[in-house]
Amino acid sequence: MVWSYASSQCSIDILKPTADTTICEGDSLELNSDGSCTFLMNNNFDNQTIGAGWSSTAANPVFTNPCGPGPNGAHLWVGTTPSQSRTLVTNSYDVSSTSCVVKWWMRYGRVQGSGNCEDPDWQDEGVHLQYSTNNGASWTDFPGPDIEPVGNFSTTGPFTTTTPGSGGYWQPHSGSSSQYASELYYWNRYENGVPAAAATTNTRFRWAQLATSNTGFDAWGIDEVEIYCPGQQNVAWSHGVQDFYGGYVSPTSTTTYTVYILDTTGGSASASVNITVIPTPDPGLGADTTICNNPGNYAILEADTGYDTYLWNTGATTQSINVNTSGTYSVTVTKGNCSATDTVNVTVTPAPIADAGTDQEICVGDSVTLTAGTVSGFYAWSNGDSTQSITVSPQQSTSYVLKVGSSPDCVAFDTVNVTVHPLPNADAGPDESICNGDQIDLTASGGQDYAWDTGDMGSTITVSPANTTTYNVVVTDIHGCVSADSVTVEVNPLPVITVTAQDSAICLGEETELTANGASTYDWSVGKTGQTIIVTPMSTTTFTVTGTDANGCQSSASATVIAEDCSTFFIPNAFSPNGDGLNDVFNPLGDFAAIDEYELQIYDRWGRVIFNTQDPKEGWDGYINGEPAKHGVYIYRIYYKSVWGKEFSKTGSVTLLK
Repeated sequence: MVWSYASSQCSIDILKPTADTTICEGDSLELNSDGSCTFLMNNNFDNQTIGAGWSSTAANPVFTNPCGPGPNGAHLWVGTTPSQSRTLVTNSYDVSSTSCVVKWWMRYGRVQGSGNCEDPDWQDEGVHLQYSTNNGASWTDFPGPDIEPVGNFSTTGPFTTTTPGSGGYWQPHSGSSSQYASELYYWNRYENGVPAAAATTNTRFRWAQLATSNTGFDAWGIDEVEIYCPGQQNVAWSHGVQDFYGGYVSPTSTTTYTVYILDTTGGSASASVNITVIPTPDPGLGADTTICNNPGNYAILEADTGYDTYLWNTGATTQSINVNTSGTYSVTVTKGNCSATDTVNVTVTPAPIADAGTDQEICVGDSVTLTAGTVSGFYAWSNGDSTQSITVSPQQSTSYVLKVGSSPDCVAFDTVNVTVHPLPNADAGPDESICNGDQIDLTASGGQDYAWDTGDMGSTITVSPANTTTYNVVVTDIHGCVSADSVTVEVNPLPVITVTAQDSAICLGEETELTANGASTYDWSVGKTGQTIIVTPMSTTTFTVTGTDANGCQSSASATVIAEDCSTFFIPNAFSPNGDGLNDVFNPLGDFAAIDEYELQIYDRWGRVIFNTQDPKEGWDGYINGEPAKHGVYIYRIYYKSVWGKEFSKTGSVTLLK
């Protein structure tokens, strides 16, 4: 809202902004005012009439804004109604002071072809600002140069002009592109000082379009027409600017701006406008973010809450969006008439590939090194290690989880299993005891492969230690796990066995006592047991005894008993069968009590048996077939068998004497 105060001959209005205004924090707006302590005309057409101060309305204008809004309320538009004249003429004014000023807003229509806003596009179809000092008998353009305004290209207010247009004629542009680039075809402010030639006490002014294409073409409009001749007056704004043009301001909080005008006679006026500042919205997207290109992974882009609308460059209108592609994302938020945009960059990085390696198998007590595949980033194992390779020694089967990533939010997982096999139950068997010189089989169990410290590789080995010895075996199972055990073989010495015979030589049929020593039990070769036995050998015999001691060790000893035939035979080597009763018969002499079988044979020198008897008491009397044998040497053979089964055979010669 604009407040305008006047006293004496002073009047001032705030032109921009046109009313109390709401802006966003950080925005700027233009402050502009106009006034004088000596206004001749001040006409804004807001009551939609030509108003006071005009002597001619030959332009037949309208005030219905056919080409869009004007600078402030209604404006005067020319060319939409039939008229042979396109001029607006003021009353005569005393502008004899060279400081008098003419101000107005103006624009040309900008529609190609036809219509209420059809464009002036020929060089002579423009609007002239002219003055007359002879009551309109002749008219003169304000002197040049003719300068177009600098500023507004908007079709909707509020409009801003930084440098007002000036001069007496503004030549139209041809072609749409040229018109769109010229401030003549938009509402802009113009300002001319009254030239010295026009500074009389009886001067009229007019805005005249002296040539047109036809009725209803080449439209144009003006607004906010002011003619004033300021005296000695001072203008000041509450923010310190001492000019009608208050400049651009950027209040940070709601502020009231007041402009004051005072003259030297004590006249004054003021006008105020209230600028309400709405805090600038802050979408609050935060910093740029990076996400992983994992399936289902996305970044949540979220603006702050509390705004009226949200518009993302994706077209979404929600407070937050989910994105999974790299790019720049922006959101515009509004609060009331204020808006702000924030931008965030999203980078989608390739997802890492986690490779914890192949599953492993170890034995209890062993360790294994797990090596992950190479990644550009970090490693985190479930056991707390953070290196690419880790060495573990679990006591039971364990799964190790590997997490790798290029950032805390860009990770991947893999698992490697370490199977722990128990050690084999190595058993070398029970300790053993053997006798010196014996051998024994040692059998290990509990695995698949066996390695003895003897160099043998089987589960069973045969050993024959000379001394008590411990044997070690390493047992390997099907998983390659190993354990060891040992077995001790105690070597017991052999007993020292002795045998004594009561009589080492006996006669056939006699008995003798054999006694063994050095063992606990005794087994004799003749089938008898015991430390002492009685034997009756029928020939010279070696008796062996095997002695077993308390450890079961055995050794043997022998004793030989000579058994002789104690029967005594005397065999004469001559006899004389002469009948004298002495040595008349050839006959072995001796004890024949133990004789079981007996045979005596006499042979002549030709090998013929000449005597044969089976009676040991019978001898050869020297006769052959009843005839005395001749003197000479004869052969004898004696065979006999003792009652103990012993056989004897003796051969010799005997001489028969005459």
